[in-house]
Formats: sequence, structure tokens, C-alpha cells
Amino acid sequence: MTTEQRLARLERQNRWMRRIGAVAVAVAAAVFLVGQGKENPRVVEAEKFVLLDLEGRERAVLGVARIGRKKPHSAATLMFKDKQGARTAHLIGGSAPSLALERPESHVSLSVGVLGNPSLSWGWGRLGSMTGRILSVRMVNSDYPKMSFYNKAGNVIWQAPKD
Repeated sequence: MTTEQRLARLERQNRWMRRIGAVAVAVAAAVFLVGQGKENPRVVEAEKFVLLDLEGRERAVLGVARIGRKKPHSAATLMFKDKQGARTAHLIGGSAPSLALERPESHVSLSVGVLGNPSLSWGWGRLGSMTGRILSVRMVNSDYPKMSFYNKAGNVIWQAPKD
């Protein structure tokens, strides 16, 4: 092998080594820069979190729900469920916060909320329905509270003060 051939071969090897070195530096820089962008994030963002029990059943949900009939709006909610999937507790935030506790098998419920004025109700039946509710205590306006007793059909049977 002549000196010229050996020199040409060394130059080819040198070019390949420089290319490999440049690629290695680029890969190392990319790994370093990507690693710098995501430092152990402390914030997790989602619209809904679902907690499952050991059998895979939904037992709690933290999310944002659309609530209200007359003026629908979105509010943060936290709902707990029993093994059968029935709601047992429901916390709603937002401009009209409320807490509802229910016992599905006996249809007993208790709710406390602020719907413009403080309110408290207790009774039988589905929450959100007057059917089966037996007692409601609420602030009608800032001047006086109002207490009402209902029959199982949801009709007022007694209230104070009278309208």
C-alpha cells in the first residue's frame, strides 16, 4: 500500500469519525434538552379523576359537571358511590355550593346548600325532588327563615311562617 493510499484511507476514516462524533453530540444534546423540559411535574391536569376499588368498580369521581336547570353552569364536584354504584355523598362547589348525603337502600337523604340563601333539607326520596321530602328549612330572604313539612307526594302540609 502506498503512502497516498494510506493517507486517503485515513482521511475517509477521519471524515466518518467526525460524522459519528457530530451525531453523538446531537443525540446527547437532545437528551439533555428534553430532560430539562420535564422536571418532575407537581401539577396534574384533567377534567375527571375516577377512583376504582380493588374489583375495578367506580367508587369516587372528582371532576367538573354541568349543573343547574334554570341557569346551567359548570362546577367542581366530588361524588362517592357504594359497591352497587349508587351515590352516597356528593359535594358541589361553584356559586351554589352544596353537600348531599344519601343512603340509597333506605331512600334517606340529607342536603345542605347555599342557593342564593342558606338552605337545609332532610327527607326520603331522591335528592333534587320534592317527592318524599318531609322537612325543608331555608332562608326565603335575608329577613326571615322558612320551615316547611311535606307529605310523601311532595305537597306542603305545614309551614311557618305562612305565605
